[in-house]
Amino acid sequence: MQATMNMDTSAKTLNTQSSLKASEVEEIIYYDFTHNEKLWSSSPTSRYTTTLGESLIATVNKRSKLYSARRVGSYDFEVDFVGDENNEVEIYDHDGDDLLAAPLPLFRRTHKIHIDSDGVMYCGCCAFESCGIFCEHQKAVSDFIYQHLNLTFDGFTKHDIALRYNAAYMHLAYKQTTPNYLNAMFHHLSKNKVKGPRLQVKILDSIAIEEPSTILPASLRLKNYDGSKITIDNEYFDNMHTLTQESTMSNVAVPDDFEVIFSQSIDDTEFNFQQNVDARSALKSMVDVAYADADDIGEEAVKKMKFILSEFRSWCNEKRNVCRSKEENDDRVYVPMSKGGYKGKAKRVYNTYHMP
Repeated sequence: MQATMNMDTSAKTLNTQSSLKASEVEEIIYYDFTHNEKLWSSSPTSRYTTTLGESLIATVNKRSKLYSARRVGSYDFEVDFVGDENNEVEIYDHDGDDLLAAPLPLFRRTHKIHIDSDGVMYCGCCAFESCGIFCEHQKAVSDFIYQHLNLTFDGFTKHDIALRYNAAYMHLAYKQTTPNYLNAMFHHLSKNKVKGPRLQVKILDSIAIEEPSTILPASLRLKNYDGSKITIDNEYFDNMHTLTQESTMSNVAVPDDFEVIFSQSIDDTEFNFQQNVDARSALKSMVDVAYADADDIGEEAVKKMKFILSEFRSWCNEKRNVCRSKEENDDRVYVPMSKGGYKGKAKRVYNTYHMP
């Protein structure tokens, strides 16, 4: 679709592009449904999910090994990122002068997992609520619980992910060729959405309950900086901690005439406008509206518009005469396109034979 197309052509182009995209997606889903063996993944969901969904699941399963879980309540757990042996972070010794070479700050984060009475796991990162796939923190907690049972957690099943990643649902649901009982089952599943991944085993009472970690400010959770050397003026930055404490910005003294000064500074500002303005692009909508108004009102509006345009042309000619007062040809008149006669002094050149 291009900007020069009219409305009908643009609509037809959009419909064609949408049909092509829908056919492409349908072909991908059909391939995922008929070729359900994914040799690159060994998770329990590999035979039932689409390629996109299984690739996300494989990434989560791989990253879950970088996290460590601990129990902080009867049904509450905390997960910390521990990384691997090659994950050492060098602390940057900043002196306040070399700010351009300073690395981006890295923070320690603790994710909280809660398991309800039905075994559904909820994580503070809200990955399942946004993506429909369990997160590495939930996978790490499941590995931790299964490890205390002397079992191996193979992974979550197809019942622990959103329905949109199920290849059978994407290919068969709500089609006329699909049997009615299958459509009814798919409709029931779509109405009863999965709340989250479900833990299939009981949590042993023998798992020790540790003290939950304390909530620390960002400066004390830095990995690659010494937090004791960083100071933040809380008087102006307390409103950044709205999730943990109330803002104190309301206690900061603000001059009574602050808004007046700000408004005056805006009014007195001179903005640099673009010099070479495309009048056709800038005024096209206004001119089109003027044409429509003239057609609506009638002959009187057409005469009025013609008079205003004639006045505008006279004003433009006066401006040009002032700008070229030092030029030799002061009696030239600029006319639009071919509506008027040529009044310049230069003679017409018909071919290169007449050129000097």
